[in-house]
Amino acid sequence: MLQTCILILAIISTCFPYTVLYLMAFKFPRTLKKYMSQETLITISFNMKIVEAIFTLPCLYQAKWNGDGLIIGIPLLFVGQYLNNLTAAILGDGGIYYGIEMKTVKPRIIVDFPFNIADPMYKGDIITIIGIMFCFNSTKELMIIGITWIFSIFYSIIVENT
Repeated sequence: MLQTCILILAIISTCFPYTVLYLMAFKFPRTLKKYMSQETLITISFNMKIVEAIFTLPCLYQAKWNGDGLIIGIPLLFVGQYLNNLTAAILGDGGIYYGIEMKTVKPRIIVDFPFNIADPMYKGDIITIIGIMFCFNSTKELMIIGITWIFSIFYSIIVENT
């Protein structure tokens, strides 16, 4: 029972930022701005990542390390985090947390790497998640969390590109 509750909380904390918070920031920024600033959005997003880690760690602990998978997983983690960190360094927090939509930063066109790849942060997230999944043995819980997380990111990509 406890394991099921932890899994449900891991799924909720993984999906909430992508399917609710970021959707509101992208599609309804004026409405969201009535209730929170961009700084609050960033704080909530950061705190959700901590909650997500807290509820995902028991599933990772249960899965145990996959020695052979580390050979593929660790490089994927580095590539995914490189994309995320490079994008964040170029845009800053104001740019990556819907600053254009919330009118806290001015739009600018960047065509150099990593922006010559569509949605570099989301793709970095997906590569990181796949890397994590390679690093651990497959369990039902880990697969549910990973697949749900990836679908949430794809949902955000679809929303932001339509």
